[in-house]
Amino acid sequence: MPPRTTGPRPTLVGAALFLVCLFATLGAVDTIAGAAQHDWRTVQSYLDEERAWRRNAKEGAHPEITGAVAAAKAIIATPDHPKTTDAAMFLMAYPPGVSPTGEADVIAGEQALAAHVGPDWSVLEAFLATVGEGMSEIAAEDLSDHEKLRRIDALHYRPIAAAIAILKVDGHPKTREAAELLVSMYNMVRCQTRYVILGAETLRARFPEYDDWPAILLFLESCGRTSSDAAAAVNRFYETMAVESADPAVRGIARYYLAQALKRSINAPRTTQEDREATRRSALKWATDLSAGVEEVKLNLRYGPGNRPGVASLAQAEEQLVHSIQHATVGGQIPEVAGKGLDGMEEKLSDFAGKTVLVDFWATWCVPCIAGLPDLRRLNADLPADRFATLSISVDEHLETVAEFHKNEPMPWSNWHVGNASDVARILDVRGYPTYLLLDGQGLIRGRSGTLSDRFLSLVRNTVLDAGAQP
Repeated sequence: MPPRTTGPRPTLVGAALFLVCLFATLGAVDTIAGAAQHDWRTVQSYLDEERAWRRNAKEGAHPEITGAVAAAKAIIATPDHPKTTDAAMFLMAYPPGVSPTGEADVIAGEQALAAHVGPDWSVLEAFLATVGEGMSEIAAEDLSDHEKLRRIDALHYRPIAAAIAILKVDGHPKTREAAELLVSMYNMVRCQTRYVILGAETLRARFPEYDDWPAILLFLESCGRTSSDAAAAVNRFYETMAVESADPAVRGIARYYLAQALKRSINAPRTTQEDREATRRSALKWATDLSAGVEEVKLNLRYGPGNRPGVASLAQAEEQLVHSIQHATVGGQIPEVAGKGLDGMEEKLSDFAGKTVLVDFWATWCVPCIAGLPDLRRLNADLPADRFATLSISVDEHLETVAEFHKNEPMPWSNWHVGNASDVARILDVRGYPTYLLLDGQGLIRGRSGTLSDRFLSLVRNTVLDAGAQP
């Protein structure tokens, strides 16, 4: 009889158990892989439906996105999923305005992509080297404008994620550059104010000697124009800089942009009179004395003479800003201005005293200006001439251009020609065309708009009717 051994020896039972475990493991892997494929199929199905919906001119209800969002979140929660990048970018691009959890979805995608890409400066270098070419290629493709914008946005998601990842690393040598890139995203990625503010806040908190604040604050001014939420976020940052910056020039520039933003809010059409006046007081508070001690510091203006970029001292910028808050916003008293009619005779705005006046800043090269002419003609035909007048002020360079235009496009009301570097446009803070100002008989600005919307046209008619009802 052979001696008994104590070491392990293979048995049929052991082999069977091994095979069971192996098959179970393989089955689990297959199950995970199958679930992964199923999750992405759900996302892809939504993408196909959404594109078909847009091709069909948005007929019917927008495709339901909730299932696709849940599937994308499942993908980014799965380690080493092959579709992590695609799912994260889907969450960054598609849920806003459609998903009930849109903002949270975007943040989830952003964080997942940042973790996946990592604090890799080479991603940003590659982006900066190729973004122009990539955008040109997309622009040349036979795609809808919406799809082109979406693909251009997608070019930016990986560099944004890499920049965010860099900001999370203490002492990363490229923190400043990553923060500056995020600020520059204001004109690259739609509706992503959060990235811009994150970059600006990083510069403020980590780089007390940062010396390019005038450019950053100008970037933010454009970002704040994109939506009411963006304006609120940018204004909060301006206020922080206006109070906390150690540099008096930076404080003054921040106050300038904050007051400018508040000034725009004064003209909002649905604002109550009480809120309008409260906003005016706040704008004047920030504007008044913003240049104290730094009067000669230069400020780059987005709208200088002739509505072209220019430079002014902070003292000059403050003077113009305070004047426009008081005299070029809704509820303000219009100042006296004068211009020459097409016959060369000088006229004054006060010549229209007692009438409701619709002032129309326009140019022959301005397509929306020309599109508004039929509405202006209807107003002048319908409203009584003893109580209503239109004053069209041309900013064309040459008077002859306007006279030639009138041969085919009659404008049978008062017309001035002031040229393209006009004091009249500057005094009334006109920064784009068309600009319409509605004045009542006492010279108060009752409305200000860049379009002849139904709401604005109703305001014109009602202002004339209200004036006629007064004893």
